[in-house]
Amino acid sequence: MRIPPDFSIHLPHSPRISLNMDSPISPSARTLTAHSHLLGILKPTAYLLDSMRSLTLELLTAYTTDPTLTPSTLHPQLPQYQTILTSLPPTPIPSTPDTPTNADYIHECVRLTSTIYLRAILQGNPFSKAYPPLALQKLDTAIMKVRHTAWSRCPGVLLWVLLVQLPARVLREDGTRAWYLGWCQKMGAAVGFVAWEVLVKSLENFIRVQRFVAGRREGG
Repeated sequence: MRIPPDFSIHLPHSPRISLNMDSPISPSARTLTAHSHLLGILKPTAYLLDSMRSLTLELLTAYTTDPTLTPSTLHPQLPQYQTILTSLPPTPIPSTPDTPTNADYIHECVRLTSTIYLRAILQGNPFSKAYPPLALQKLDTAIMKVRHTAWSRCPGVLLWVLLVQLPARVLREDGTRAWYLGWCQKMGAAVGFVAWEVLVKSLENFIRVQRFVAGRREGG
């Protein structure tokens, strides 16, 4: 595995930001790999999250520099993320195969979300169409298997997972969109209550990622 990037050279460290609020779209200088035990997640999960945050940072930095940037022009600049996409296992690898833990199910959520996030950014697939029905079903199962007490240790991660899959719910008629939208609002409130500026910046970053994937000019 590649060593996760050092975000301290890009962003100022803010002691006001709780580790639990960190996610691939949050403005933090920390790497989650070094603190996975505090979040109750596996090392491979933390590595994936750090890689997705690095991708977000590099994308938004390039997008600011070149407002006409598109997935087709960005892709050749970031070959390492294509490598991550192709190396992601098609199925989760539980740390305890016979009795999967909360951490195993969180890893499955992050694995599925990372796959969609990478495909959307590198291939220009809108988030509303990036989730195949089977992947959404797998995500539903994995999310529900995680105890709320486990999610409460990493609400920032859950908020990112929910934001990435929420656009795909628009096309479904099974009532899950309203349910997930409510949960997304709840997680947003949880993050915002502790660090409002983190919530605002995270949402701004995700909206900019969506604009990029949709082919809209930055600032347009």
